[in-house]
Amino acid sequence: MKKITKILRTATLVILSVIIATPTYADIPDEDTIDRLSNSNAYYYNPGSNNVSCVTSSTTISGDGVAEKIWNFFIQQGFNDAQAAGLLGNAQAESGLRVAASSSGSYYGLFQWGAGRKDNLFKKISGAGLSKYTSSEYWKSDSSIPADDFDKLLQVELEFTMEETTMNWQSELKQSDSPELSAEIFLTLFERAVAPGGSDTIKYYSPYLGKPYQATSRRREFAKNFYNDFAGKSAKDTISYDNCGVNTEFQSLVKAYAWPTYHSAPWHERMPAYANAVTQSISEGRYVGGSVAGVPGIDCGGFVTILVQNSGLEPNYNDTKGPTSAQENWVKTHGWKLLNTSPNTEIDTSILQPGDIAFTNAHTFIYVGEIPDFHSVIASASYSDHGAGRAPMAGMEDLVYGYNIVRWYRKN
Repeated sequence: MKKITKILRTATLVILSVIIATPTYADIPDEDTIDRLSNSNAYYYNPGSNNVSCVTSSTTISGDGVAEKIWNFFIQQGFNDAQAAGLLGNAQAESGLRVAASSSGSYYGLFQWGAGRKDNLFKKISGAGLSKYTSSEYWKSDSSIPADDFDKLLQVELEFTMEETTMNWQSELKQSDSPELSAEIFLTLFERAVAPGGSDTIKYYSPYLGKPYQATSRRREFAKNFYNDFAGKSAKDTISYDNCGVNTEFQSLVKAYAWPTYHSAPWHERMPAYANAVTQSISEGRYVGGSVAGVPGIDCGGFVTILVQNSGLEPNYNDTKGPTSAQENWVKTHGWKLLNTSPNTEIDTSILQPGDIAFTNAHTFIYVGEIPDFHSVIASASYSDHGAGRAPMAGMEDLVYGYNIVRWYRKN
C-alpha cells in the first residue's frame, strides 16, 4: 500500500519547503500547482513512499481447461460471446491453444508472435518473473511447463494480447455480433496473416471481402464451435482469489476498465471494455451514473457500481440505483464494515485491501491494491456538470482526507 500525503493550503511555507526538498517526495507538485489544487478543493495522491503489506505480482485466471480460461479472460475484458469466440478461433488456428507453441523458431505463443512482437512478448514474460521461459528449450510443448507456471504464462500472453492496439482491433472487434465475423476481424487486424495467391478468402468483414488470408475458413469454423460450446457462460461464475485473499478477476477488471495512469480533467475517453460494460449495464437497467459531454458512465459512483457488480465482488451492489450518498447508505444497510474507528477518525491505511470502497462528500472511489503496470492503488472516475469529468483511471485521491474524513467500508 502507498503512503498518502495530503497537501493542505493551510500548510506553512516552511513545511512545504521541507517536503519539496525531500527526495522521497520528488513528485509533489510545485507551489503554484498546490495553490491551484487547494483553491479548487482538490486533493492529491502522493505515490512516493511504499509501505506494501501484501503485493500481488500477477493476476490468476480461472476455468476448466485452456479454452475456458481464455474465454473467461476475454469476457472479463468486455468482449461479448461472439467476439470471445472469434478470438478463441484464431488461437486454435494459430497454436492449437498451446501457450508454448513455436513455429520454425520464429513464431511463439497462442497467437504466434514473431519478430519485434515476439521480442516485446519476451520482455513481458521476463518482467513477470518468468524469464526462464524465454529459453527455446521450453517452446516445444505445454507439457514442458510445470503446472504452477502454466497459468502465469497463459495470463502474460493474454494480457500482452490486450496491450497490442495496432489497427484499433479491439474497438473494431467490439462492433461484431457473430463469431465468424469476429474471427475475420481479428485475423485481418491483429494476426494480419495474408496469403498471397490463396483461395481462402474473407467472407464477412467488408473492408477485406474476397482477400486471401491464412486458414480463414478454419478460423470461422473454430469460432462457431467455441461459440456453441461457451455462449452464455459468464466469467463471473468462476471467481478466484490469490494468496493475499484478493479477488483476481476484480484486479483484472480494474485494468480493463480504468486507464493505468492519471489524466487531468477533462478526460472523456473510456477504456473500450468499460464503454462496453456501460452499454450493457444501461441495456439491463443497471446504474451507470451521470454522463459528461454526452458520454455515459463518466461518474465516480457509476464506475464503482459497475466494477463491483461485474467483478462479482458484490453483484447486487447499489441495486437501488443511487448516487454516492445513497451508495454509502446501501453499504451500511447491507452489513458492510466501517474500517475507520469512527466516521470522524482517519483510517490506518495499512489495513486497506482491494475492493474496499471510500466515501467522502459526494465522491466515492475504490482501493484496488498493487496491480502490475497500474500506477496507483486507487481507481476512480469523476462526474462534472460543467463538462470536465474524468473517465475511470488510476486515481490521485488522498486515502485519509478529502474535503472531510474519508470513510472506508469492506464487505463482510
